Amino acid sequence: MQNNLLSDFFVSHTELSAVDHFMQLMVKTNTFDNRLQILQQQLQQSEKLQLKVIQQNKELNDNIVDLQQLQDNYQIEIKTLKKQLQEQAAKLPLLNNELQEAQQLQKQSAQQNELLCKKIAELELIKNKNNQVIENLKQKIQLQPVEYEEVVRKKIIHHDDEMQERKKLLSSPKELSYGVWTDPDTGLMWARISIGQIWQNGRCIGDAKKLSWFDAEAECKKFRLGGYSGWRLPKAAELQTLMMNQKTGYNCPEDFLLKPVENDFGLYWSSSSGSSGNSYAKDVNFQSGTSYDSFKSKCCYVRAVRLA
Repeated sequence: MQNNLLSDFFVSHTELSAVDHFMQLMVKTNTFDNRLQILQQQLQQSEKLQLKVIQQNKELNDNIVDLQQLQDNYQIEIKTLKKQLQEQAAKLPLLNNELQEAQQLQKQSAQQNELLCKKIAELELIKNKNNQVIENLKQKIQLQPVEYEEVVRKKIIHHDDEMQERKKLLSSPKELSYGVWTDPDTGLMWARISIGQIWQNGRCIGDAKKLSWFDAEAECKKFRLGGYSGWRLPKAAELQTLMMNQKTGYNCPEDFLLKPVENDFGLYWSSSSGSSGNSYAKDVNFQSGTSYDSFKSKCCYVRAVRLA
């Protein structure tokens, strides 16, 4: 059998060229399809990479925001710490001064403790000496009881004699003529008249004046009567010795103490503060025989007193 060539099937050379060209086109087409498929695959991979990059960028942006917030917080904390440091630095001189004062006080306290220890030692020495003296006196008393009792008895008798003699001299007509009266029970010398009255030629002239508590003491210090000075405002307890409880009048012989005004034995100031507060002082009412607290600004009569 005779073999036929491919060119035998084609009528002419032109047809052969067309077939060859077609075959080349087919080869190119297959190559293009392969390349297109590769490009599509690469494009898909590129899109995946792009999505991954976008996701990573988003995560990075979130991290950047978090870091910025942390940085802001750190800046705030740094400012706060700086402010606290400045405040502590400002307080440091004051703390140093307080420390120096505390050290000075500690030093003074140590010195005072040392002085106190010395004083206590001195007092202990004095105490021991006094105890020794007392012990010696006790021994003397035990050895001479009769002699000691005799000395005490003589002293008591002498004191009683002095008191009797003093009572004879007190409230004498001469003393009363000077405008004063000495109470034999208390030994206090009282003005027979009140502040504001005048003692002249053995008798009282005029009416007494009323004074506030604040002026009463000053007037007593300026007061002069019978040639005596050293007058003062009496204490409540002293003034109450002249009062008859719940009765009108003075606790003394009649007319020894004179009324401040006619028909009134008077409400008098004492120097004693009242129990109701600093704004009060004790008064004594000889018209009613009572004693109460009164405002110091109130005006009352004043009778001066002194030691005889």
